[in-house]
Amino acid sequence: MASYADQLKEIFGNGIYFFQIIRGLIWIGATVPIAVMLREKKTQQYLVVALLSALIPTSLLFIPNPYMPANVAMVHFVETSTSNFVWGLLIVYVINKGLRDVSPSHTPVS
Repeated sequence: MASYADQLKEIFGNGIYFFQIIRGLIWIGATVPIAVMLREKKTQQYLVVALLSALIPTSLLFIPNPYMPANVAMVHFVETSTSNFVWGLLIVYVINKGLRDVSPSHTPVS
């Protein structure tokens, strides 16, 4: 087994880490407009963004493939969809906090 330093060189060297950062930024970019459009309906905003974040990327796990057995795919679906659901809730929370901070009704006291 390679040393930790060698493994880090490989992770950063092969571009997968950079790809994951870009992938995360794309998901945030796709989520922000939905959250902003639903900002007047807080419950729907949290629910829609969290469900979209959870189910769109994991829906492919329902398609049978030779690389992942069905039981492993279902466990991975539960694991990934729950973490993505929480991620969607967090994105909405941060967006709402940002919108409150820049809203015209929010004027700092001098």
